[in-house]
Amino acid sequence: MSDTNDIFELKTILDEHVDCDYTKRVPSGLESLDPEGIRRVIAEARRPVVIKFGKDFCGWTKKLNRALAEIVPHYRDRADFYEANLPTYPELYDEWSIETSPTMILFKDGKEVDRSDAAEAWEVPPVFEKWFGPPAKEPVPAAGQ
Repeated sequence: MSDTNDIFELKTILDEHVDCDYTKRVPSGLESLDPEGIRRVIAEARRPVVIKFGKDFCGWTKKLNRALAEIVPHYRDRADFYEANLPTYPELYDEWSIETSPTMILFKDGKEVDRSDAAEAWEVPPVFEKWFGPPAKEPVPAAGQ
């Protein structure tokens, strides 16, 4: 690897696989809930709730987290968004019938109405548009900001 092109190609390969670094978490910007918090939020919700179930250090969860960090601010006026870390609460797999990670579940009026395993940046916007319509043109500030 003495050639500059080889070094550039190695950097490109490493950049493409950044999500394989299991020592780093990519934050979603969502409030994290424990199992009791999930049940409480769903029971007390006055508008739709989306809960992302994922594994903090999973490459697919990292991809989804990046997408959520960008798209959720454009939907804060229509729903509340949370996350739960499956390795911390493994009982959530059975409780919510989670078969793949990450999984987002949409709740309305205390009931599950849809779910998605979309994780790539191009997959998430159509899911949110199906659930809530077109995004707000400008990000909506989080409550209390």
